[in-house]
Amino acid sequence: MQLPSMARALSLLVLVFFPLLAQAQGFREKGLAFLGAGRFDDARAFALDTLQVNPNDIEAEVLLCQSLVLMGRSADAVTYASRYYQTKRDARLAELIGEGLYAQGVNEPALKWFQLYLDAFSEGPWAGAAYFHSGEIYIRLGHYGHADIAFTAALQYEPSNARWRARLAWAQERTGDLRQALANYEAALRIDPRLEDATVGRSRILVRLRG
Repeated sequence: MQLPSMARALSLLVLVFFPLLAQAQGFREKGLAFLGAGRFDDARAFALDTLQVNPNDIEAEVLLCQSLVLMGRSADAVTYASRYYQTKRDARLAELIGEGLYAQGVNEPALKWFQLYLDAFSEGPWAGAAYFHSGEIYIRLGHYGHADIAFTAALQYEPSNARWRARLAWAQERTGDLRQALANYEAALRIDPRLEDATVGRSRILVRLRG
C-alpha cells in the first residue's frame, strides 16, 4: 500500500529537482561562455541580475566573484567572496578569496585559503590554479623548495602549460637543481618555442653548467 505513495513522492522529486538542476546547469554554461570569451563585465552583470531575482544563488555568487577577480577588482572579489563564504562555506569561494588576496600581495592568508580549497577539492577543477598560485607565493616568500612542490602538483592538472613548467624550472634553478631545471625549461620550449622566460632560462642554465 506504500508503493503508490513512494512513487508519487519520487515523481514530485523529479518534477521539482530536475528543472532546478537543468536551470543551474544552463546558468553555469552561460556564465562560463562569458568568461571564456573574455566578457568579464557581462559575466558580472549576468551574475548580479540573477542575484536580484534569487539573492541566495550560489552559482551566481561564484560567477560574480570570478568575474571580479578576472577584471582585476581583487578587493571587491575578496569582499563579496568573504561575505558569501560566511553563510555558504563553498570551497570555490575560498579559492577565489585566495586569488583576490594573492593579487593584492597578501601572501600567507592567501595560502591558507588555497589550502582550504584543496582540502575540500583535491581533484577539483581549480586545483591546478590553487597549486600554481601557492607556488608563486612561496617564491615571493623565498621558499623555493615549497614552490617546486607546488608547481609540480599544479602540472599534474595541466601538464601542457608551458608557463607553469617554466616557473617550476625557475624554482628548481633557485634551489640549485640545475639539471632538472634545464629539463623543465626544455620541456616548456617543446610546448611553446616562443616562451621567452624558458628561452632565457635555458641559456642561463647552459652557461652555468658549462662554467
